[in-house]
Amino acid sequence: MRATLVLILFLITTTAVFSAEYSSSKFIVAIDREFLPRLNIEKNVVATTGIPEIDSLNRRFGVSDIRLLIRRSATSPRWKRYNNIFVFVYEDSTDAQIVCNEYRKLLSVEFSHPSWLDRYCLTPDDPFFSSQWMHQNIQSEFAWGMTRGSRTVILAALDSGIDWDHPDIMGNIWVNPGEDIDGDGELFDIDDMDGLDNDLNGYIDDLIGYDFIDNCRDAYPGEDGDDPDNDPSDFILDGHGTHIYGIMGAVGNNAIGVVGVNWNVSLMALRSGYLRDDGEGFQDYEAKANAIIYAVENGADVINMSFGSYHPDDTFNDLIQDAWEAGVILVAAAGNEATSSRSYPACYSHVISVAATNRLDLKTDFSNYGYWVDISAPGENIMSTFPDDTYQTLSGTSMSSPIVAGAAGLLLSYFPDSSNEWIVSRLLGSADPIDSLNPDSLRGKLGTGRLNLFNAIGQLVFPSIHLFSYRMDDIGGNEDNIIDPGETGEIIFSFCNDPGWHTATDILLTVSTTDPTVTILDDTVYTAEIAPGDTQEIPVRLSFTPDTTAHRVRFRWEIHSAERRRFIGSINPILGRPEILLVDASGDSTYREAYTIYTLAPLHLVWHTWDKYSQGIPSLSDITPYRTIVWFTGDSIPTTEEAELLCNYMDTGGKSLLLTGQYIGNAIGGTALFSGYLGAEHTSDNVGSRFFISGVNSIPHTDSIMVPDSIIVTGGIVRNQVNMSGATPIGTGIGVLRYEGDPDENYAGIFNENSTVYLGFGFEAINDAPLGFSSKYQLGRRILEYLGYDFSGVKEEKKTEKKSLLYTFPTPCNATAYIEFYLPEDDKISISLYNIKGERLLIPVSGGFFTKGRHRLQADLTGLSTGLYIVSLKGKHSDCNAKLLYLK
Repeated sequence: MRATLVLILFLITTTAVFSAEYSSSKFIVAIDREFLPRLNIEKNVVATTGIPEIDSLNRRFGVSDIRLLIRRSATSPRWKRYNNIFVFVYEDSTDAQIVCNEYRKLLSVEFSHPSWLDRYCLTPDDPFFSSQWMHQNIQSEFAWGMTRGSRTVILAALDSGIDWDHPDIMGNIWVNPGEDIDGDGELFDIDDMDGLDNDLNGYIDDLIGYDFIDNCRDAYPGEDGDDPDNDPSDFILDGHGTHIYGIMGAVGNNAIGVVGVNWNVSLMALRSGYLRDDGEGFQDYEAKANAIIYAVENGADVINMSFGSYHPDDTFNDLIQDAWEAGVILVAAAGNEATSSRSYPACYSHVISVAATNRLDLKTDFSNYGYWVDISAPGENIMSTFPDDTYQTLSGTSMSSPIVAGAAGLLLSYFPDSSNEWIVSRLLGSADPIDSLNPDSLRGKLGTGRLNLFNAIGQLVFPSIHLFSYRMDDIGGNEDNIIDPGETGEIIFSFCNDPGWHTATDILLTVSTTDPTVTILDDTVYTAEIAPGDTQEIPVRLSFTPDTTAHRVRFRWEIHSAERRRFIGSINPILGRPEILLVDASGDSTYREAYTIYTLAPLHLVWHTWDKYSQGIPSLSDITPYRTIVWFTGDSIPTTEEAELLCNYMDTGGKSLLLTGQYIGNAIGGTALFSGYLGAEHTSDNVGSRFFISGVNSIPHTDSIMVPDSIIVTGGIVRNQVNMSGATPIGTGIGVLRYEGDPDENYAGIFNENSTVYLGFGFEAINDAPLGFSSKYQLGRRILEYLGYDFSGVKEEKKTEKKSLLYTFPTPCNATAYIEFYLPEDDKISISLYNIKGERLLIPVSGGFFTKGRHRLQADLTGLSTGLYIVSLKGKHSDCNAKLLYLK
């Protein structure tokens, strides 16, 4: 049907009614603060301010009273920023929007807008509402804040009928005015049953609709399969139609049962389907053909069709096209066979084809799909009304379709003069995209997305404003775009209004903070408008107290627009220049978290970040203002240019450096940076597979440190280091971290003169998961303490005791196994092997006395059968187990 929906977007501004509601007796005026000293409010026949241009308009519009919007703003410093905003009460009949436009033209007026009237965002009191997840999914509650439906909108369903006296439905049953002789709206009123066709539509006493089923001899025992009549009741063992009607329009906020998409609506009761004697529900061809004509002729606005087949029919298609030409909106289920085959009537032109999604916006297992689908809607575990005054949870595209049909009805209640084409375009054009949530094979095959009821209405009435970005500017400072202590600066907010939403007008931005070191100079700023798809920069001035240190400041922002929308958020920028510059020379921003989230942030530090791959290599002037540089290379290879830059940085005096990465020694180990500043001599390009790295016990800053780091996968720990460098200290350098088990005794870390730290491996590769190992935070804290940072006010993580550790490797299909273990102390141990039954087996590895540290033993598994085994290590100070998988 998409080919038929091309012309619609141009109709929006002409057919939509933007019903922003506001008071007809008062409006809001904010007086420019420069004029406040002149303000002298006197309340006579006409209230005056002492500002001539305002008083002139006051006389013109009969302003009888002026009062502060926030009355506490006159007496409380906390609310003082609102002391220029007033409520003007007026007696003139001129629309408040026109009045405000005149006040906005005045030099003395900062902004003016009507006194808006906000609807509640309504949640009904129906007890099963919390079980109707579909409403949260399609944002019904927000839509109900604008409209809850209208009895003037008529919804019909070609289905199995309806339990019309169900207590959760009967209040919304359509009553045929041509048959309601006494006009009392009563269902099956005896006074209206006169045996005549009073409205001359060809049906006698069709007070609420009609049952079109006839000559269906294979109907289920007890089902009404014959003789059309004026009672379109649903069979108690079927219930399909009652469920569909309840989804579209179960009475809302009546303190019973469920709520439909429409709280208030007129449900035209039709019966064109029946339960066959094999328990399957079907639409009768003759019945549905007559039912659709009845619906069209008697004023139905929307017809739902929760049925289908894979055989098109020209006659029924013609009837559908006639209904469309008559202005009816038609909705159909896509089908439940999990196929892309075309289903009818869903595939006919001018029919909205609806697929089913679950709570996560994924296509349900059963739903059909294809490029012929127009939209998706919830269809799994949908609760609704059921015969015999009960409720039932059902799944199927049969449930998805009436959700969309109900949505069409709700839109008609808000935009009552709109065409069927326009309503369909709103539903499809406002859906939430879900292609990215589903498999690539379904891209474009679930329609325009999942129905969003609020978007369908709200996009024409409200803006959708988001903070796109922000930046800092120091006004009259040293022009480094950092607001330093003692400086006045600006936060320049960049707000965007999402494409497809309404223009935001008369925008009022308010910014606040509880930080005592910051004074906001422009706490309220006015902007005229932000068009859909546009961004607008709004600057807010502030001052930063002298003699304070750099830190993060939380600012809360709040935007109000004339369209009665409020948007709130917060930012946490750094004010002042921090001492630390984190240089990401890795080319992989995910590595950055090891330094920021896991180390610097828990230590209550702030930092700036320089990304080499987006900003280039920094210059000396870029890095000199910082006390400490943390430079990490990740999997990248540093250059001699970078080594020279860091030498020059250290030459400026009073600086410190942490340099970490697995390729550093290979690339720049022969430069002056190593020998002159790091106190290190590069000794190995690759120290090979290492079980872990441990601190040298005699060095206070690394004593008891033990971190996992290796090129292999052992004990369930994945490591990504493939080229760790080895070094040895020279000059004033101190070896502080060792690669355990390295026969050449290369060092992994070297400290030098409390100013530099070199790690021949990537700090980011430290695995925080294994028990008994140190974390990134623990090692990072020790390093920064060595570089002169004081964390006495920061609680340290509990030190991890060194425990015995046991690993087995390599791959399962190898008869030679290696048993690698670490002992925290000298110990006499035993090593045992068990099968999964707990039976102890002979193993060609003996225990004995082992010194503290890492050890590796070799075992021949040739005599074992394929299976999973447990290796157990026990001693006075050791007790641990590890799995061993052996495949022949």
